[in-house]
Amino acid sequence: MKKLIVLCVLATPLFLSSCKEQKENGTECGEQSCTEHQCEGAKCDKQCARSHEATSCAEEVHSAPFIFADDVEWEDAGGGVERQVMAYGKDLMMVKVRFDKGEIGSLHHHPHTQATYVAKGEFEFTINGEKKIVKEGDVLFKLPDVEHGCVCLEEGLLIDTFSPMRDTFLKK
Repeated sequence: MKKLIVLCVLATPLFLSSCKEQKENGTECGEQSCTEHQCEGAKCDKQCARSHEATSCAEEVHSAPFIFADDVEWEDAGGGVERQVMAYGKDLMMVKVRFDKGEIGSLHHHPHTQATYVAKGEFEFTINGEKKIVKEGDVLFKLPDVEHGCVCLEEGLLIDTFSPMRDTFLKK
């Protein structure tokens, strides 16, 4: 599937043009043009809303308004664990995490508040030293900097939400 990417930078180097020039040349991106996105005067690597990829303009970084799972690549998170970054903005991120049976989400901590929904499977989770078995439909809540991790007991899928977003999960 082809993805249309529109780059706009006011400092017009070779291959790039300003948002205004993009619009005048008819190369604005479909539903949201660069000028509607208020890129004028700021470095902008806005990508078309149809691409289901990131939009960033100065400090604003967010996903497109509609994200289709079939268009988002699964990334290897290591050791039989894969993640699919689904949606994000500076204050919130949603990520699907797929585990093979027996795989481990090693103990770690981060400065984000995290809520996890168990969409499929069964896991043994450790949060702040306390261990519990959770299954489909259960939810876990982790405060910032609280150590947590899991072992997948049955092939599973977790839906993680982070606040603020984990920008290290975004491809640069």
